[in-house]
Amino acid sequence: MKKILVLIAAMLTVSTVAAQQTINNHLVGVATTADGTQQLTEPSTFIAVDITVEQEQIIPGPYARYAQKLLGTRASLVERSSFAVTDASIGLIPYCEAVSAKPLAEDKCVVASHMGDVATFAKILPDRIENSVIAPEQAAEQAAQMIFSIRKHRMELITGEAGENVFGGGLKDALQVLDEKEAALMELFFGKHITTTTHQRYVVMVQADKKSYPLAGFNTTSGLESVANGENSIISLNITPAESAALKYTPLADARAKNTAEVRVANNATCEVILNEEALCSIVVPIFEFGTTVKIAK
Repeated sequence: MKKILVLIAAMLTVSTVAAQQTINNHLVGVATTADGTQQLTEPSTFIAVDITVEQEQIIPGPYARYAQKLLGTRASLVERSSFAVTDASIGLIPYCEAVSAKPLAEDKCVVASHMGDVATFAKILPDRIENSVIAPEQAAEQAAQMIFSIRKHRMELITGEAGENVFGGGLKDALQVLDEKEAALMELFFGKHITTTTHQRYVVMVQADKKSYPLAGFNTTSGLESVANGENSIISLNITPAESAALKYTPLADARAKNTAEVRVANNATCEVILNEEALCSIVVPIFEFGTTVKIAK
């Protein structure tokens, strides 16, 4: 009879601390399938940890130094970039996904910009409407005046003072154009604000003699990096199993029974993703490696 060695990691049911323990059993040893094939089963637990990181980037505008004087609000004069872990999640996955994981959510980049590309401003700034060359401060003054003019014109459209012939969809479109024009001019003073969101998955194969798993290094100035870089904070998966696997729902075989089968009973364990001694997320899941093997009657 054909024998196949199969490493099986069944998808397990997640339980919470407050809920009644969910006990998961898995046959250990040789099992015969419906088609007569024999399989050698050994339950294993794979944990997927998904980390979401956001990068906030500020690129100063060409008129940043004049924002306080002309608009009454200070603008950043230097480029800044910072990273933060915004989300983390833990889940159990079967063996097939551990070696060929499903794709993560798509990374995305949101740019509060209407002119130029992601990280630069247009070659010809949006406030320039003639070919004469003027000093930067004078150009900034004109841009500030255009902002106030747009706001005044928008209010006139809204109140009807200048919008008696603009209504319905036309009014909506006109207001949208004014909003975009104002945003482009404000950007010249306060710069571009770029938010980039990335997702990273780490898969851990649980080992019975190991309860802490370093996943990645993290730095607020560079984001996720290698664990080997000693200058970074470490993101780790910590597992704390219960004192013993609960067997109250497992019908144990009588000591004198001969027709028995070995079953692995998973033990509930608290899994936490830790960064700088702070838990980013926590969940209670059943883990076979911290369980116990018992015999049940066939």
